[in-house]
Amino acid sequence: GGEAGGDAPSAATADGARLRRWTILPAAFARDAPVRAATDRSLLPALWRFGNPYSEVPHPGYYVAGRYLRLEQRTAPLQAVPRGADGEVVPAVTAAKVWPSAYAMLRAMEERGGEVAGSRVLELGAGTGLAGMSGAVLGASHVALTDLPENLPLLRRNAALNRLEGDGVEVASLDWTQPLPEALLAGGWDLILAADCVFWEVLFDPLIATLQALLAAAAPSAAAYLTATHRQARLAEFLRRLDGTASLEREALPLPLGFPGTELHR
Repeated sequence: GGEAGGDAPSAATADGARLRRWTILPAAFARDAPVRAATDRSLLPALWRFGNPYSEVPHPGYYVAGRYLRLEQRTAPLQAVPRGADGEVVPAVTAAKVWPSAYAMLRAMEERGGEVAGSRVLELGAGTGLAGMSGAVLGASHVALTDLPENLPLLRRNAALNRLEGDGVEVASLDWTQPLPEALLAGGWDLILAADCVFWEVLFDPLIATLQALLAAAAPSAAAYLTATHRQARLAEFLRRLDGTASLEREALPLPLGFPGTELHR
């Protein structure tokens, strides 16, 4: 059974058993999983091996440092996924599902537990809140989960589902295309997380500007972590623009489980 968030899921099929087996592995096992995976490929993280990421049955939860976090997610058949006038999937749809980069951020933060403990953490484009809530589990003194107003109800439900909202975890509205709220600028953030926020090119510059403003207002020791997956060459374009920003420097970091196509930057 899980902690605080409820019971861990049981496996219904052979494939499901492998997926859920990975999902609910304790952190101690996950650390040596790459070694075991060399001889048993069923232990590789197969969470996103599917053809339609919008209708795949989502995992009900994930372990973080031994604590089980339950998450509400929403799915829909691909033909029913709402799209804007430009043909792009609308952000509210992507915000309602855990993507590879969010899970990668969870594992990256777990490996950096000493850096997270006692820190003030701000998550940008939080979606389901997995990355930010992981920070809370790892001992952050305060966590702010931010997203567009239409995505906040899901964030609040997930925080409440895990008994975290009000216990050092807040949910706040943040639109990167608008001036940053003074309360967030003055938040004294130690860590800024952005998991799978790189997709819509129209938001690349606003995201970079938001990172600039938050880091400029924070202590010199503050850092931003970004995880993103290569899709349609968009990550390369985002990194090109990021590298052209004089006030920001980045370094690529290895991911703990070598997520294919997904990168971690600090």
